[in-house]
Amino acid sequence: MYIDPAYQKLLDCGIRPSLQRIEIMRYLQTHKTHPTIDDIFVELKKRIPSVSRTTIYNTLRMFSEKGGALMITIDEHRVCYDAAPHRTHTSAVKSADRCSTCPICSPPHRKAHLSTASA
Repeated sequence: MYIDPAYQKLLDCGIRPSLQRIEIMRYLQTHKTHPTIDDIFVELKKRIPSVSRTTIYNTLRMFSEKGGALMITIDEHRVCYDAAPHRTHTSAVKSADRCSTCPICSPPHRKAHLSTASA
C-alpha cells in the first residue's frame, strides 16, 4: 500500500497530519533549494487559497521543533528550511565549500549557513 512520503514524515515526527501540514512538508521534500516562508506561501496559495503566512510560519516552526525540518537562519530577517535535517547536507557543504542546490551557500551567506547547519 502506498503512503505519501510527506504524510509518513509527519507521522514519524509525531505530528498530526492535516491538509496544510502535508502540503507544506511535501513542498519541502520536493524543493531542495531551502525555501523561505514566502517561497512556500506563494506556491501553496495556488493550491490552498485559504492558507496564510502565519499558518506556514507556525507549521514550519513546529516541524523544526519536532525534527521534521531544519531551520537555517541566514540573518535576523531571513530563514530558510530543509525537510531532511539528517541529510548529509552539512558535510557536503563543508567538503565542497558550497551546496550545489542551495543559493544561500554561496558567499557572503556561506559562513552563516555553515554555523547554523552544524549546530
